[in-house]
Amino acid sequence: AKSTEFKNKPVHGKHIKAFKGFFDTLFLSYRIYNDFESERTETYYSCAAHMLINTEKLRKIGGFPDNFFLEWEDYYVCRKAKNLFGWSSIYEPSAECRHLVGGAIEKNVLPEKVFEKIKARRTFNYFRNSLISIFLFNKTSVFLGTFLNYSFILPIKSFLKFNFRKLFSLEKATLNFIFNLRNIIKEKKINNMIKKAFVNDEDSVC
Repeated sequence: AKSTEFKNKPVHGKHIKAFKGFFDTLFLSYRIYNDFESERTETYYSCAAHMLINTEKLRKIGGFPDNFFLEWEDYYVCRKAKNLFGWSSIYEPSAECRHLVGGAIEKNVLPEKVFEKIKARRTFNYFRNSLISIFLFNKTSVFLGTFLNYSFILPIKSFLKFNFRKLFSLEKATLNFIFNLRNIIKEKKINNMIKKAFVNDEDSVC
């Protein structure tokens, strides 16, 4: 579906450009929004702000990841559906929704300390959850580019810009990923087992 903010300005096109390889992720060149398209088409993944999912298939996927809370949960679900079961995410141009971006955590409606705490948590979630999702559902080269970016390039940039909150979130996210790598690898092995055992459904749309 098309997604617009409260001022009716386009927020998202059909999807975010697919991850292609090491250098795309190394320099974050994959974070590109596409224009709206006029035809129904498959997407790399769908934004949770305008996503409709078949309930039965969502249960079979295992639902949204409990440990993510916020950030990258939509990518995780869409890529898991595609990688394990062959179910696609489809952009429907005739549908339209309205999304108040950041409406749940606006600075002017929350106490400043609460707002800053949530903002820091979201930044950590973004980096940690993206590492997990890309490790589970993308090529090794794509993951290595992302990991190098988060553990080396972005921390240097954050330090030079005196953005110590982002620097702390990056380091915390990278360490959290490393400390939980054993469980993440276990999840990837389980996913591979499910993929091998699955018989393709007649309906390939998630």
